[in-house]
Amino acid sequence: ASPLLTRKDRRGRIYFIIGQVYQELGFEAEAFNFYKKCLATNPEYETDFYARLYMAQVAEISRSKDISAARKSFKRLLKDSKNKEFKDKIYYEMGAFELKQKNINPAIADFNQAIRIGTNRSIDGEAYLNLGEIYYDTLKNYEMSQAYYDSAIGALPKDYENYAAIKSRQEVLNEFVKNLHTIQWQDSLLMLSKLDSVALRQRVDSVLAEKKAHEELLAKSVKKKKKKSNRVELQSNEVNIFNEGEAGTETGQWYFGNPSATAVGQNEFKRVWGDRPLEDNWRRSLKLTSPSIAKQNALSIDPAVIGIENATEEAVPADPGAAEFAKLTEEIPYTDEQKSESLKKIEDAHFRLGDIYYFNLLEKNNALIYYQKLLSRFPESEYAAEVLYKIYLITKETDATAAEAYADRIKRDYPNSSYAKILVNPDYLKESGVAAEKQKGIYKSAYDNYVNADFVSARAQVKEAMSLGETAFTPNLELLHILIIGKTESVADYQNALKEFIDKNTDEELKPYAQKLLEISDGYADGGKKEQAIKFSHAPEEQHYFIITYKRKDKTGEIASQAIADFNKTNYKDMKLKTSNLTLNEEYALTMVGDFEDEKAASAYFKKFSDRLPALPDLQKHTFDKFIISNENFNIFYKSKALEEYMRFFVKTYEKQNP
Repeated sequence: ASPLLTRKDRRGRIYFIIGQVYQELGFEAEAFNFYKKCLATNPEYETDFYARLYMAQVAEISRSKDISAARKSFKRLLKDSKNKEFKDKIYYEMGAFELKQKNINPAIADFNQAIRIGTNRSIDGEAYLNLGEIYYDTLKNYEMSQAYYDSAIGALPKDYENYAAIKSRQEVLNEFVKNLHTIQWQDSLLMLSKLDSVALRQRVDSVLAEKKAHEELLAKSVKKKKKKSNRVELQSNEVNIFNEGEAGTETGQWYFGNPSATAVGQNEFKRVWGDRPLEDNWRRSLKLTSPSIAKQNALSIDPAVIGIENATEEAVPADPGAAEFAKLTEEIPYTDEQKSESLKKIEDAHFRLGDIYYFNLLEKNNALIYYQKLLSRFPESEYAAEVLYKIYLITKETDATAAEAYADRIKRDYPNSSYAKILVNPDYLKESGVAAEKQKGIYKSAYDNYVNADFVSARAQVKEAMSLGETAFTPNLELLHILIIGKTESVADYQNALKEFIDKNTDEELKPYAQKLLEISDGYADGGKKEQAIKFSHAPEEQHYFIITYKRKDKTGEIASQAIADFNKTNYKDMKLKTSNLTLNEEYALTMVGDFEDEKAASAYFKKFSDRLPALPDLQKHTFDKFIISNENFNIFYKSKALEEYMRFFVKTYEKQNP
């Protein structure tokens, strides 16, 4: 069409389209020429703008002055007041230009700026995607990449090119970050479980104090910068209040001067509030009349946790430290069983991170690191044989000697595993697949006999199928054999067989099913009344506390706190005792006094307080329990909420021994 165009035709638009086609095909010199021809026709403004913008992208860059000229071109477009509504697009193209020159930090700053000042979801989505790719492919920062990919998926249309691949990568990164955070959080909880209650409370108070000081400092900083930006904007509307330093720097103290921090913040904002236009009083769009929303904002409660639609008005907690302490104590693993559960989560997360690095991110070295961490920290892991085999496959490419050592270890320590059998016989999987198909046919007949109560025939068929050798289907046969035991032998034999099966198998479907069968059997054996034993121990040399428990609905807590404070001031002024108020459960709260060196010191305090109680008439009017408790017993007591059980233990152990 180009040679046939006359002056009356919209030649600029046609030339612009031809330039776009050449740019898409990678012929940038031809694209530049047609964008230039487009501008020579004095096209309508929007076409003129985009032609100049894309010219900067396809300009032949061979010398540093050419790069400088391209940047000046972008800046001229930014300064032109007519381009105000296109600023997000300009910054996006500036980011693409810097990325093309491999200038990562300026590219990150420009893409973030495009997101920050614009309202075009298409541009936002592509900027988020570019940032996600930078952090994924170049910087290998998968946590930051996950945040940007989440935002990209929220902004890009579902018919966007390669949307499925983008979504797939986002899901992989979500899984990666989830497991990484699991390790960090569970390790933190295990570390906190070593602290006594007073030290833990001090840690909570310290963190809250630091947080408050940081928020106050941040508020002052924001206020100063707003004043400064207002003064500057009187002189020029082109001043950017979000970045104080050079483009691309992320070291500024102010939150909005850090593109990485603001990206995560924007992602969190959209998760909670959705995608909202930049406008005044945006919260009014919620159309909610309940004052609870304002109350939530004042308390910094995460609406995603409590659910805005079900939000109810709550009073501001009198002691935020106590509330945070109670919440944290609920999660800290104190008992051996809880610690085992926490360690199991860490073990699983290490295994999954190794697999994500190996199969999804294709980073064998990092996969090797996490696999080896798993074996080092959990040498008896249920994943040990599989992990050793994967390490064998990775090291075989670079160190044959080391790989052979891993292979020998698998064959020696896990001779019955499929991995050992593969190492001995490379055709094992093919051969076992044929056997497994035969086993499935026999299994069907055996199961029918089991259902029809023909247990003798069912048992014989299971034995026949298992004689074909161990295959991937063998666990199904073993479990059917156990079900037959349950119908033909004692409950004890049935339960023992289930326990052995659970210990030996890791199948994600069969193991939980076997555990459920064992639970049902246990419930049947004791009439369904089995309850977890709570064991308190007597440790007279351990640190002790004095406790008063009372119902939350009356004012005993305030009176008890004041009475104890007066009592301590009068009788224990030099000991500098610490007093804390905690919520025990929905019905009860407690006041705790510590730290007493041992049982003897705590008992002396208990006796003196009991003797002086008649002189505290205000406290006598209320119902409460008082006792002393060791540090270890307090952790069990507070976690289990076993007030009645501990009072029985206290009477038996302390009061009878110290009448």
